[in-house]
Amino acid sequence: MRRALLLAAPIALAGVLLAGCNDTDGAKPAASAATSVAPAGNGVEALEATEILTKAKDALGKAGSYRIKGEMTENKMKLDIRVAGKDIVGTITMGGASIDLLSVGGATYFKADEAFWTSQMGEQGAALGKLVGTKWIKVPADNKEFGDFFKIADVNELLKPEGTIGKGKVETINGASAIALTEGAEKGSLYVATTGEPYPLRLAGPAGEGQIDFTDFGAKFDELKAPAEADVFDLGALMK
Repeated sequence: MRRALLLAAPIALAGVLLAGCNDTDGAKPAASAATSVAPAGNGVEALEATEILTKAKDALGKAGSYRIKGEMTENKMKLDIRVAGKDIVGTITMGGASIDLLSVGGATYFKADEAFWTSQMGEQGAALGKLVGTKWIKVPADNKEFGDFFKIADVNELLKPEGTIGKGKVETINGASAIALTEGAEKGSLYVATTGEPYPLRLAGPAGEGQIDFTDFGAKFDELKAPAEADVFDLGALMK
């Protein structure tokens, strides 16, 4: 479920580059195990698979912000992305190369390490990496290919099934009860919380291929801000 989207993102970026060159209360004792109450179910477990998916997408959208973090072992890709509306900030590492992403107010930026530049463009990439240094590269607004990289912030894209989905088992994901939505063993599963808000909690690939967890729902990410002008390198100007 959306595994292809996540795995294809670095390829899309490469194409662009090559083409362009606790709150506690001490007065209250902790509840004992005998008196503790299990979290109330949210009802999604009884719904059809497509209805559960709709609930999960709605809950994620209402949260406003969240974090996705994990690793897909097939492509040796790791990602840690924070999302707030259509804005995102985070890092993707693949094959030893690292890319930082930033999208704020409709403007998109990225910066990459030396390993990325060299792996994608050889000596030319190494030279470009030295020219750019540690600055953010601003991507032209009309660059559609690079825009695909930021679809990870789009709930409808991120949780869009590639085929017919069904209901799997209820399992515990990061301490919370969640029901699996599946497209078959070869496609992996999306786990949706069955208590509290029906948030998507995990995208799991087929056995051994890794997973991506959703956390920090409704959090405020202070790092989501536009870089200073002096820290930006204009890719459009370079291409001209």
